[in-house]
Amino acid sequence: MVSFGQYEELLQEGFDQIIEDDKIVYFEHQALRNPLASFKRFNEASEDLPYLQVISYHHMPIMGFINEGTYFSPEKLRLKNDQKQFQIRLQPNIRTRFGYYTDPYEVKLGLILDTRIYLASGFSFIGGLEIPIQNNLDNQSGAIRPAPSMLNFMRKLSPSDYIAFSAGLFFVDRYGFDFEYRHQALFSNFSYGLETSYTGFYRFEGFRYTTRNFSSFSLITDIEYQMPFENLSLRLSAGRWLFEDFGFRLDLTRRFDRTEYGLYAASTEFGSSAGFQFACQLFPGVIAKHKKVLLRTTEEFRYKYSYDSQLPAARRFQKSIPRLADILRNFNK
Repeated sequence: MVSFGQYEELLQEGFDQIIEDDKIVYFEHQALRNPLASFKRFNEASEDLPYLQVISYHHMPIMGFINEGTYFSPEKLRLKNDQKQFQIRLQPNIRTRFGYYTDPYEVKLGLILDTRIYLASGFSFIGGLEIPIQNNLDNQSGAIRPAPSMLNFMRKLSPSDYIAFSAGLFFVDRYGFDFEYRHQALFSNFSYGLETSYTGFYRFEGFRYTTRNFSSFSLITDIEYQMPFENLSLRLSAGRWLFEDFGFRLDLTRRFDRTEYGLYAASTEFGSSAGFQFACQLFPGVIAKHKKVLLRTTEEFRYKYSYDSQLPAARRFQKSIPRLADILRNFNK
């Protein structure tokens, strides 16, 4: 059952779900990217703590804590989720380009109002509308249009192995299928994975749309090392990127409780590229909530900017939820 008694303070602070089930409490706090900070805050505010505490991600148990101070990766726990929560998210969609003499600052900005419907543990539908605000980057019209929408399935196969499958409309005008696998042992400094997609082009002009046949197959593998200081991680990715672009990319990322910053560089057949990115939850987080409905700003706004020597190198599209590597990176020391 969902508990609104002793946990009311935590719910007001932004814990998204607190569910008790047979001496186990499951909770989510998507604003605190570091799950250890979530465990600490939960213990400070709660009374008569259950024996097991488990952090979930989209209703799927990821990481557990025993009162004595032992962390574990829940292998057989299943969250009995009878509720089908209706979520409404607000998030900006922004693309920028600098440096053209005639138009030094080009921006495409829209506000996405989307819904997230949980159909089962780890299985959800995301869809909504985008309201254009400013666009001097391309010739897409300023009419209200459908936002990137997709079905997403995420499953934990073992304590260290995860998969995610998505089908639908993605960002940067791609539609199709995307599959991810990641191996991330709890508190291990090393992780590795792969992602592959098969996509085509789409574009909405209002509610009228244009599509092209599937044309781009990507396959990327990576290995990531989390350094034992300053919450830094180094990730090397290589393979076939969007638009048949072969090459590699190197990312350096630093994590904080609520934000993540990174630098990256790439070298591919399209040329070389370098840039920065950051990810954070947008203020104020939870705007209004009920057992069945949640209105909030997005739990992860990710912005990237790159300088390209020729064509954009080492490109991948963004989905309506973070990728596995970005999710699981936070479940580490």
